[in-house]
Amino acid sequence: MPFQLDHVVIAVSDLARAVADYRALGFTVLEGGIHANGATHNALIGFADGTYLELLAATGEAARPEALDFSPMLRQGEGLCGWALRADDLSALVAALGARSVSISPPISGSRQKPDGAQLAWRLALVEGGFLPFFIEDVTPRALRIPADPDLTAHANGVRGISGVELVTPDLAASQARYQALLGVQAQPEDMPAFRAFALEGAELILSAPQPESVEQVIDWSAAPLSAFEAEISALFNAEVPLEVQALLHRSGQLWGQYEAAIKRQMADRAAYLAARGGVESLYAVRLWQAPVEESFPLADLALTHNVRLILQTPDLP
Repeated sequence: MPFQLDHVVIAVSDLARAVADYRALGFTVLEGGIHANGATHNALIGFADGTYLELLAATGEAARPEALDFSPMLRQGEGLCGWALRADDLSALVAALGARSVSISPPISGSRQKPDGAQLAWRLALVEGGFLPFFIEDVTPRALRIPADPDLTAHANGVRGISGVELVTPDLAASQARYQALLGVQAQPEDMPAFRAFALEGAELILSAPQPESVEQVIDWSAAPLSAFEAEISALFNAEVPLEVQALLHRSGQLWGQYEAAIKRQMADRAAYLAARGGVESLYAVRLWQAPVEESFPLADLALTHNVRLILQTPDLP
């Protein structure tokens, strides 16, 4: 059984401002509360599929040394800073991963006080000492941590859940090996260069490696079906291609030029993002799935205001 994605953490500099910005984009945002260490507080965007986004900010108070400190996730400024996988038996999971030589911490207790005074508790296990990713197990009922009420998980922009997270890495082979050991599964069969995918429950983990040579590899891989199609057309007509077919091929060539430019832009953006984070593996984007809605919400604007990339997908819903 694949691991289940629990939530994704977004560092923000001002929690109240971020809440207002996300609400303006059509999200239902809930107050979270103050973590037990006192140094961080949060707000939550819960989804119908059980996942959620956590907006995390500093309170301005010093961290209490006896409690888990989430402040390290804020060190690089605003943006994606952590993601969690759900655990039902964290102690057993830590033991199993340790047996696979995965560097994972013992279970660490954590808690948060909600605005209404209610206390909720969980346990975490950090992978390689950090939050990319970490595992979380609820001690109190999960509904205290993130409500499942349909009225609180519905969003005006139609977003229903998280379909995947994408990480950029300077070394695709090393990252692939790391996640194969951590998740206990092989990467999904994928011929596309520079990308690998791992199945999670209801979502997927995507790895991308935007080295300069990988751009041409992706373009060549993407162009292969079009080249084969053009060769088949020429062979079919014995090089006497009708004018209307020539026009179609010319148009496909124009569209391919636009597609090729888009590939270069997307890979360049990933490369710049990786470089800005010191060339270390980093969380790059969150893929959200969205029910069809009549009104368009400019979710891409978040990349400009909070350094967050949200990739929208609209599946065929029953």
